[in-house]
Amino acid sequence: MMNIEIGTKVEGNWGAMIPMSFGEVVSIVDNKVVVAFEDDEDGEMMHHTTVENIHPKGWRSVNGSPIGVFVSEE
Repeated sequence: MMNIEIGTKVEGNWGAMIPMSFGEVVSIVDNKVVVAFEDDEDGEMMHHTTVENIHPKGWRSVNGSPIGVFVSEE
């Protein structure tokens, strides 16, 4: 895993027809990262997701898929 810290901004790309999610790391426990993702366009509602792999921007899987959670460039 990259050098991820609490407060790191991330983006979730979930695939076709599903909008991108934006959030930030809120805790790290046993090499698992908890991310608070915005649930709506205003960013007022949040949901928490445990993530094991956060990739650098532009990463692709072996088959070329861009799906996953990535460090945001912002």
